[in-house]
Amino acid sequence: MSTDTGARVQMGWLARDIADRGLRLKLDARIETTQQSGAAELAWPRTSAGYENSLGTQIKHEDIKGQKTRSVLAVAKRSRTRGQIETTVSLQYQAEQQSIGDVVNERNQALTANYAWTQRTVGRAFYPPGPCADPAGGGAAAALLSDTNFIRLYGRHTQYFQAGANGRLVLRGELGSVLADTRDGIPTDFLFRAGGDNSVRGYAYQSLGRTLAGGVASVRYLATGSVEYNYFFNRDWGMALFVDAGDAADTPRQLSPVFGYGVGARYRSPVGPVNLDLAYGEATRQFRLHFSLGVSF
Repeated sequence: MSTDTGARVQMGWLARDIADRGLRLKLDARIETTQQSGAAELAWPRTSAGYENSLGTQIKHEDIKGQKTRSVLAVAKRSRTRGQIETTVSLQYQAEQQSIGDVVNERNQALTANYAWTQRTVGRAFYPPGPCADPAGGGAAAALLSDTNFIRLYGRHTQYFQAGANGRLVLRGELGSVLADTRDGIPTDFLFRAGGDNSVRGYAYQSLGRTLAGGVASVRYLATGSVEYNYFFNRDWGMALFVDAGDAADTPRQLSPVFGYGVGARYRSPVGPVNLDLAYGEATRQFRLHFSLGVSF
């Protein structure tokens, strides 16, 4: 479970050698409190140059902060991993039905070309010793199976620094923008909201966006940041002090960052880092508990 999306049950099935040609078929089903999905992916063997091609499809239902979406997508993807760098080029078609109370009820679709570049500093170290970066971009044209023209730009960077023998400083920044005349017709997966365990702690998951009578709608611009200090008392246990800030809005001028402050516990478990944080949301004047397992990239 997580404090973002609630309890979760997940089941997967993988066949590694379809038709004796090295094709891999993966089926996945996930049921969470606020979202449910089913997916299938067929992947070809990695080429001698390191490229991996795949075809996939997914159906998904979400009900998060009053924004309900039912979507289906199909994607063709080519990815390559070289050392710490993974690059992905994809062509994706997505159609969704979206509703927010009695205010919004619309159908959106987009055929997008996308590019993602990811650096993950991993290895034998329990915690990442350096940077983790994730810039990406994509776009759609109304003339090609899309409701509107748009370009989506997104970037996230996390930097880890050693701070003394037992300390660690974690800096994180995130920016997103959708360049378009209107948000109408753009599927919500290409828009933004903020708040939650890996965003602005002290605020509910995806609760920062365009507030409507029936819920919180996704918007075109995002900016979040975090400064966190960890101190480890011994090999397994540590504590954290942090300040998060950010917002999501429809124009850059409307971005008005809200702040979250807090303390937390860190535990080096056999299955990965366990993070338990108590954060105070300055704008809501409320405390929220955040739980996560693993390192967020």
